[in-house]
Amino acid sequence: MEEIIRPGYRRVTEVMNRYTDFSHIDPVVLARAADRGTRVHGFCSLIAKGVPLPFVDDDCAGYVESFERWFSNRVETVLENEKRFYCDKWMITGAVDLVVILKGESTPTIIDIKSPATESKSWALQTAAYQYLYNKYIGKAGCGPADRRLALMVRKNGSSAKIVEYNNPMHLEIYLGILRAEMFFS
Repeated sequence: MEEIIRPGYRRVTEVMNRYTDFSHIDPVVLARAADRGTRVHGFCSLIAKGVPLPFVDDDCAGYVESFERWFSNRVETVLENEKRFYCDKWMITGAVDLVVILKGESTPTIIDIKSPATESKSWALQTAAYQYLYNKYIGKAGCGPADRRLALMVRKNGSSAKIVEYNNPMHLEIYLGILRAEMFFS
């Protein structure tokens, strides 16, 4: 079921569309990958909620196994799971995959689950925007800010997930610069 976004808001990822070129990928292959990614996220969300999986689609099994291993070894507490946040100032919205407390840590970490085999430069900006949205929200909720943001690259073959950590504060400034330009030209 398609999620309805509040009128006037843009998804965090929409802002970067002109900088993420998929024209070299066959549209059928791209559509299949997007569908699989959506299903992988759904299975991972259920795992994070502690819901036993009655089945896993064959084309998602490795990714889910990769996530499940990482999750059981690294996550202490799930604070948010597939939570949509809104920013009225910038009129943006983003659904954060996970906000967790990792084992041995005490502050929230933003986790963005990724199923592509190669990293995209846009992930650094996307996670910076998610961190911004979450940290604005927690001021209302009374819990601590997320000080880390990770892309969790789950693996098709079920092997250990790769963690890509982003910590450059300029990532948010770059994202907001793109957003300002988009607002100016629209």
